[in-house]
Amino acid sequence: MSNLFQSGVLGAVQGITEFLPVSSSAHLALAESLLGWADRGVGFEVAVHAGTLLAVVVYFRRDIAALLAGAWQLCRGEDSPQGRLALALAVASLPLLPAGWLLLQVDWRVFMHAVEPIAWVNLAFALLLWLADRLPSQARGLERMTLKHALAIGLAQTCALIPGASRAGVTISMGRALGYSRVQAARFSMLLAIPAILASMAALLTEAAMPQAEAVALLLFAAGIAFVVAAAAIALFLRMMAHVSLSVFVLYRIGLSAALLAAVYL
Repeated sequence: MSNLFQSGVLGAVQGITEFLPVSSSAHLALAESLLGWADRGVGFEVAVHAGTLLAVVVYFRRDIAALLAGAWQLCRGEDSPQGRLALALAVASLPLLPAGWLLLQVDWRVFMHAVEPIAWVNLAFALLLWLADRLPSQARGLERMTLKHALAIGLAQTCALIPGASRAGVTISMGRALGYSRVQAARFSMLLAIPAILASMAALLTEAAMPQAEAVALLLFAAGIAFVVAAAAIALFLRMMAHVSLSVFVLYRIGLSAALLAAVYL
């Protein structure tokens, strides 16, 4: 029952924080530090990533179908708004590949559970999110995104390899800094998450061992929880971005960093 409870809690934490600008690694570090739970291992990370991936694919299934059609038109030399957006997403995904490869050359998992640096990184990127969100939006749709803007967001996404930075946070921050609305920046960040999560899962699978039969049920349970919670978080976050600023997440991250640092120093 203890393993089931821990898998459910951590799966929910991953699901709710994967697409919000709040740093999933900071939340997992806080849960493990305050509750004294051990690292669940690579297999668990693969499982919850699979759950969140399924959530974003299901939510954006119509967008994905349109993007694939647009990409096919682009390959045939036909211009379309969805084709341009598909190209922008491809360009934005490119910087993560060499950056991720370089990270694999070191023992990167050592940094995933170092609470103190995660707290300071989370705080620093929260302030950057606040500064970016103060900039005015321009009347610019994602289908008109230039490749230069896509590359800038892609380069920002590489900062997410630093535990505590938040992939959603850095990509939304750059989107806002470039003049996109909160909703547009959030949608692009979520679509960009699909290749990013796939790349992350591929990297994790190189280290994952075949789970024991009794562990498979726990992994499926955690993946299911991550899927349900992530799907709800995506829908809620996009609705929120139409009405409120990102300041609520900035304040929350400041409080989270304070809690992490208190766990370290007190």
